[in-house]
Amino acid sequence: MKKNIIVGSIIIASSLILIGSALYIKNTSSSQGARAKVEILDIKSSEKVFINGKIIPENSEAIYLDSMKGKVNEVKVENGQEVKKDDILFIYKNEQVTEQIAQVNNQKTTSIKQKNGLISKKDKTKQQVANVQDDATNQTLLAGLSGGGIESQIAAIDEQIATIDIQINSFDDQLKALKEKEYYNVKSPIDGKVIIKDESKNPTDPYMIIEDSKFYVKGVVNEKELLKLKLDQAVDVNVLSNNAKLKGKVTFIDNRPTESMDAAAAMKAGGSEISSYEVKISLDSQENIINGFHVQAIAKLSNEEIKIPKKAIIEENDKKYVFKSINNKLSKVEVEGENVANDEFKVTKGVDEEDKVVTNPSENMKEGDSCE
Repeated sequence: MKKNIIVGSIIIASSLILIGSALYIKNTSSSQGARAKVEILDIKSSEKVFINGKIIPENSEAIYLDSMKGKVNEVKVENGQEVKKDDILFIYKNEQVTEQIAQVNNQKTTSIKQKNGLISKKDKTKQQVANVQDDATNQTLLAGLSGGGIESQIAAIDEQIATIDIQINSFDDQLKALKEKEYYNVKSPIDGKVIIKDESKNPTDPYMIIEDSKFYVKGVVNEKELLKLKLDQAVDVNVLSNNAKLKGKVTFIDNRPTESMDAAAAMKAGGSEISSYEVKISLDSQENIINGFHVQAIAKLSNEEIKIPKKAIIEENDKKYVFKSINNKLSKVEVEGENVANDEFKVTKGVDEEDKVVTNPSENMKEGDSCE
């Protein structure tokens, strides 16, 4: 009896092992079969031109100190402040002109004192005649004064006063002209942001720089790529420091080679130098950029649309998805676009060049599955 139980147990265990092995083999074969059936469409890459450059202001004005105008007396702006054209940036004061103004004022003051003295003398003379006329006993003296001496004396005083008046008017004209030179307002030539430098540094360096708040890309291409570019050509701009993605277009292509090229721009081919040419790119957005940031712009030379078979589309909850093969793993991504002729779907968002798209998705596929 005991022997029969042992034999029966061995038979049952052996059966379970055989069943488990068969299931494992079946699942493995099914999984390998599913993977073998995954069909991949490689999205072709179009020819491109790469433009290396950096972000710079569209307009920039450097303002240098001018010792002929004097020294900076008052700064009316702060570093980083936004200003409008013709806003006052700072004011010069010319100390030499200030000294001249003081001298002319002293001369004017002296002339006024002289004039006041003559007026006082004239008034005293007139008062003296009036006093004599009031005194009947001084008729003989009055007769002497009326002989012409007093009138000529007063006339002489009037001539001196007139001469001094001319001098005072001349001094006023000089003061007006000098005061216009004493202070000089330096105004902003453009709208923009103020960058204040150190006044004590090299006078050949700018004291202030006014930078336009709107930026563009100044880039270079070599002579082999130059003829491939066109004005108004759309480009994708990648900001290298923060990986920001921007859109733009080519607005200027120089036909003269740059006179100086840095190491990144200088290129060699067959032992000979290749000329580089300046290219300007306007940006659709000013976000995530700073003056001086380096960028790489990519201009696609063909505008071929990305099309995939309609059968590659998975529709869920009024949205469309596809499976991509990324590092041999399935990745499900949402796409946008429209159906076109020949059972194709034109993708406008979600699939890019060099992507690998699964064209035969199944219900069994899921995110992360292997698709080797």
